[in-house]
Amino acid sequence: MNVLFVVIVGVALAVGLWLNKTRRDKIFADQETGTLTDLVGRALLVASLFMGFALASASASFGHARNSVRVEAETIDNFFEYSEYAAEPQRRELTGGAVCYTRAVLEYGWGRSTGLRSEEINHWTTGFRDVFAQMHTDGDPLFSGLVSADDKRSDSRRQRIEEAKPSTPTVVFLLITITVAISIGAFALTLPRRRRPIFTWAVIVLAGLFTLTMIAINDLEVPFTGVIRVSQYQMQDVADDITAEFVGTYGEGAVPCDGQGRPL
Repeated sequence: MNVLFVVIVGVALAVGLWLNKTRRDKIFADQETGTLTDLVGRALLVASLFMGFALASASASFGHARNSVRVEAETIDNFFEYSEYAAEPQRRELTGGAVCYTRAVLEYGWGRSTGLRSEEINHWTTGFRDVFAQMHTDGDPLFSGLVSADDKRSDSRRQRIEEAKPSTPTVVFLLITITVAISIGAFALTLPRRRRPIFTWAVIVLAGLFTLTMIAINDLEVPFTGVIRVSQYQMQDVADDITAEFVGTYGEGAVPCDGQGRPL
């Protein structure tokens, strides 16, 4: 989408400047350009409003994605702590599964894979439920706390996967692209024919600002893959902490997965 926007706006700018240089007098003849200039100004305002709404929506989506990562990291940390009160061997299975879950999320649940269901991650979440089936005791506060923490983790993961997908329809981006392209092209056309370089640079800078804004919007729409992305540091910090605790209790060789969260 970024490439399409750059190409369309770039072509519109080039065509507008070319028409201004070679056909401006024939296009306007004896007519005043004031009316067209007013229309261009309004079109630019509409384009700015469209982009403003898209930017606000993308920023909200980015915020939700960042919050879901924070909640997921905090929840798996709490889950690990609850699991330490369980009896063996469930304690070892749950804490080891939590360590491997964080590793799998960092390896297979980030970047371009964020929006996909990972078998490596699902392996550990299924393992949690299998252990719960062994522990099930009505009225046991530890069991209830573990199930509640796992439900919260599942919800935050689901939201993270959902927020990885663009929330603004493609047709809206196309509408913004067409509006901006027409506005920039018409703006370039209405420049004085014998213009000073500052006028040319002004329209180029304006086109560049629109382009950078659209790129920022697209990056915010996919918060785990763009230049502007949600950091892994919260999940990484939790992974490091709980791994150190698990290894300190059971030893390095007891971790039931490799460094990428794949089962051994």
